[in-house]
Amino acid sequence: MAWGLHRPDGPLKHVHQVPATENGAACSCICPGCGGALVAVNADKDGEYLKRPGTQRPFFRHANGKQQFSCLIRAARAAAMQMLMEQDYVTLPSQRYQAYDGEAFEHLSPMHAPEIVTVAARRWIDSFHGVLVLSDGREILLTAHVDSELTQSGGFERVIRIDCDDPLVATMSPQEILDALRAPDGSMLCWQKHEDDERLQQEAVELANEYLAGIPPELLAGLSRLHANETILHWLIKEAVRKNPLMRVPHLRGSLQSQRYKQVVVDFELPALVLEILEPSLEKWMGSIVPDVVCKARVRGSSDEPFDLLIEAAVTHKADEDKLKKVRDQGFSAIEIRSDLFKRVGMIKASVIEHDVCNDPSNKVWLHHPMYLAKIAEAQRELSARERLILQQERQRLALVTWLKDAKTGALYRLAYGYLAASWDGRPPPRDPHPGVTLETVREELSKRKDHDFKSLWLSGQSGLLGATRTVQNSAMGHVTSIPMHELLARSKVVPFGEKSLGVYLLLAIECWQPYLTKQECEAADELRSAMEASFKSGSHRHCRSRQYDTLLSQIYPDLVPLLSGEFGTVSYANSLRAQMVEIETRMKNLADAEAEVLYKEELRRQDEVREREKACQREKEIEAVIDAASRVWVWSPVSALTSTQQAALKLAVKMTTVTAVGVDLERLVLVGWRARVEGRSIGDALRELQVQDADEVSFATTTWTKILMARRALT
Repeated sequence: MAWGLHRPDGPLKHVHQVPATENGAACSCICPGCGGALVAVNADKDGEYLKRPGTQRPFFRHANGKQQFSCLIRAARAAAMQMLMEQDYVTLPSQRYQAYDGEAFEHLSPMHAPEIVTVAARRWIDSFHGVLVLSDGREILLTAHVDSELTQSGGFERVIRIDCDDPLVATMSPQEILDALRAPDGSMLCWQKHEDDERLQQEAVELANEYLAGIPPELLAGLSRLHANETILHWLIKEAVRKNPLMRVPHLRGSLQSQRYKQVVVDFELPALVLEILEPSLEKWMGSIVPDVVCKARVRGSSDEPFDLLIEAAVTHKADEDKLKKVRDQGFSAIEIRSDLFKRVGMIKASVIEHDVCNDPSNKVWLHHPMYLAKIAEAQRELSARERLILQQERQRLALVTWLKDAKTGALYRLAYGYLAASWDGRPPPRDPHPGVTLETVREELSKRKDHDFKSLWLSGQSGLLGATRTVQNSAMGHVTSIPMHELLARSKVVPFGEKSLGVYLLLAIECWQPYLTKQECEAADELRSAMEASFKSGSHRHCRSRQYDTLLSQIYPDLVPLLSGEFGTVSYANSLRAQMVEIETRMKNLADAEAEVLYKEELRRQDEVREREKACQREKEIEAVIDAASRVWVWSPVSALTSTQQAALKLAVKMTTVTAVGVDLERLVLVGWRARVEGRSIGDALRELQVQDADEVSFATTTWTKILMARRALT
């Protein structure tokens, strides 16, 4: 449903008119039919979102309960009502008037033509009633109700009813509803009341009476006007058949369905034809019946003998079952012309009726056709043949299923391989061991047994396991191969089929048929073996083979059985090669580590000696530098007599070294010795002041003072 009432007294809104902020229950809309609350779905979605597959277009759904058929109908009428009320120009529908106060022959009636008018004003009465005021002052009541007290009250001379029973209208957009309202046939609008009804009805009566003047009077004697008009139409139909030499008749279709196989249906059809009408007679006895027209007929242009044809004209009474039985029992062809199937209505002439009777096949129905039973018999034979064919296929399929179920897996392997090999070589497939056996049926049976998937490209492809093994065998036997052996071996150094390698299987096949291979092929095989061995020794299982294919290969290639029973190429084989490689690497590493340790220790000892020598030399240089610097600034005077510059130079010279000799502060040693010298004290006093007692420290102190004094004398 695309339409909802915005609150009980609000306007009718299309779902596209609902703002994004009012999506869902916030739309405040109710159903025009039942008054239940509505929920707007996807009203806030844009065009890109709605283009996604499976996305629902915006619509209203009931918040509670289910949408009823009446909800759609009332919503459709309310939407059409609103769209019509909003237009500035309205097309008033046409109106047909029947003669004899509604009792007469409907094919003789005048018509009120459609009219385009300008709307000057409009006013709503309720959601289903409104008034249009035209530019000429006329007022027209619009109603979307079939029956309403307002339309029956007599307050309006003009009433147009929106006659809509199509639920799809409730899903249409405003423009689509406008297009339907403006359609030429005017099917959605009809006059319920018009000020000219009485006048036009009288014109219809007069028009019908004019047609009565051409009818034989004896036909109408003692009949009411209703019965008279029925008789008139009946007479016109018969006269049209009698006067015209040709008649178009409709096709006849039928179908038969198998009771055992419901999906089997056989259709049959007798085509539409143009018949030549010969020797027509009216109201002639044919056995126990009196048809309206009895004639001879044959297909136009045919040289066949004419056949008897009975023609019935049905105005109000169709042929009943008793009459149909009599027609069929006597074997006559019979056709019925039905006035209720005539397409033309309104004011028409007798010549128009005559034209439709002879040229329009849609107003005729076959009651019995001479070829109908033959077509039924032919369809029955075809149905039986198709049933027998299906039954035979079912029996063959059952026998095939039984054979496949009883067949051994090894035999199925060999059979599937035979089909594959034939397809690779372009040869005819092997002779079927049982009717209906194909590669596909064998594959399905093996898959049910959960055996190897013969649909796998790695297994059954021409470059797969079976094809590659066959290439080695053919090359050894001198047969033509689709892929050269050396190219296949070079390709197998990589893994072309995911995690499964063909290399090891090729090496097994080569070892089996090696005596028959060329030198070039053997050299390529040696290169492949070296690559495989290197892969195994590195710890990779990439090229390992699985024993799950041993049975399959043994069944197809019996020569490989001894080699397949060995360990070559398996995971355990690769692990053993890796273990041997690890053991060798460990021994070599241990020997290298022992030799390296001896050399390392010797190098450490040598570096320690070099560092000690360098450290001693550096110490000597530092001491010499301190002594030299001190000697250059000292004078034979007390320390206090030194200038501040000389004192600073003395301290800087002493601090140039960071090395402390045998626990004695070199700077303090120099200063104390110098002070003792200028004060006339002995070396022993200086040593006691320094609190030097260790023999090495005493030796270092005296040696240092001596060097300073000697340097001083040399300077002075």
